[in-house]
Amino acid sequence: MKQIIIGLAIFFMHSSAYCQLFIGSGSTLALSSNPGIPSLTLQDASLINNGTFVAGLSDVYFQQSSVMANQSIGGSSVPSFDYIIIDMNDQALVLDTDIEVSGRVVFQSGDCDLNGQTTTLTDGVDIGNENNNSSFVGPNGGEVVTTVTLNGPSSENPGNIGATITSSKNLGEVTVRRTHVPVSSGGGQGINRKYTITAANNADLDATLRLSYFDKELNGTTENSLSLWRKEGNAWYGKGFSDRDATGNWVEQTGIDAFSEWTLGNVIFTPVIDLDQGQSLTIGDLFPNPSGSSTSLVQFQVNSPRDLDLHVRVIDPLGRIIHQQVQHVLAGDQYVPLQTLDWSPGMYVIQLQTADESAQLTLHKL
Repeated sequence: MKQIIIGLAIFFMHSSAYCQLFIGSGSTLALSSNPGIPSLTLQDASLINNGTFVAGLSDVYFQQSSVMANQSIGGSSVPSFDYIIIDMNDQALVLDTDIEVSGRVVFQSGDCDLNGQTTTLTDGVDIGNENNNSSFVGPNGGEVVTTVTLNGPSSENPGNIGATITSSKNLGEVTVRRTHVPVSSGGGQGINRKYTITAANNADLDATLRLSYFDKELNGTTENSLSLWRKEGNAWYGKGFSDRDATGNWVEQTGIDAFSEWTLGNVIFTPVIDLDQGQSLTIGDLFPNPSGSSTSLVQFQVNSPRDLDLHVRVIDPLGRIIHQQVQHVLAGDQYVPLQTLDWSPGMYVIQLQTADESAQLTLHKL
């Protein structure tokens, strides 16, 4: 059996060389077992692994010197890296296969496009120097995943993936998945980052969750009004925030009872609830908005194609449900009132739910 075979193919396109380091089926490329030795540098070249790639303890550099180069990691076998260093100038290293990392992912320049693939960080591995100009991206899907054990975590950010957890409870094994396709809710979208957090012990956590982001991931949202959103069933609900820092690029909330899917967003959108049979329920703006301190009543207009029940929930700035009502809506136009006299100043989320879909409104109480 051949232990080390390297097939190197060079193609010329538009006067620019496109190179591949090709590991054929049944072949093995073994790197140094000495830590920190940069034994493989792929400059303007892709790695195609159809055999066995053994990184050992070596660093693997992906570097780009030409804007015409197209670098990727692909092949039928999943490569495992110790340290992988991404130095792509202003371009992206594109993943055409899953990868595993047992040392560290280090960003120096450019992005790593997940491209629908999974990057798995083993226990204790983290992401280094990720920033607004050099990071994981994934407009076509894909995820970064890490699994750790958390017992009474205090500001623990597993894998430096951007979800910081504090809780006095023993969460057991916790898996954090980060994706970069924005979620939609009631016609609006969140930022280009979502977290799915699963814990072995996932009840009565009384946890604090801080979600980080980069400016390039804002996706048209208003940074100064970002809050946490949690998926419950098939709908997303605003959970408010307890603190946020637009300069530090994070938003956090306290008193979280359990983890699930989370993102950041705000509620600037045209509220339309799609019903069955091709029908839709149209929601008008809240009025008055902002609502003064002496204002006792606000209302919004509803245009419904038929009689139905509209479930209304009010979420205060701390993410607490302070009011619920079921409003029977008739076919046609009407107004739905809300009593607000005893509401404290701040931003409130009005969640509207039918049997089919949901939408949200936002109210600024002065």
